[in-house]
Amino acid sequence: MQSSKQNKLAGEVQVDDFYIGGPDENQRGCSKGKKRLVVIALKKVDGGVDRAYAQIIEHASAKEFKPFFNDYISKRSKSNYG
Repeated sequence: MQSSKQNKLAGEVQVDDFYIGGPDENQRGCSKGKKRLVVIALKKVDGGVDRAYAQIIEHASAKEFKPFFNDYISKRSKSNYG
């Protein structure tokens, strides 16, 4: 699926990043291994979530987050990271 990027999230927006993927063979503990780093933004509304966008990124850094924020989050939103 690909977004048209025409409907940016506005209002109260929650943002977080996480790794996705199953356990790696022969790895102990919480290693990154082959997991992918994902950033997600959710528009909160009374009773839950209205809309969400997610994207795979390489690093949890401002350089990686800024394009995602520009593409999917309105500058009028009240964003909360973490």
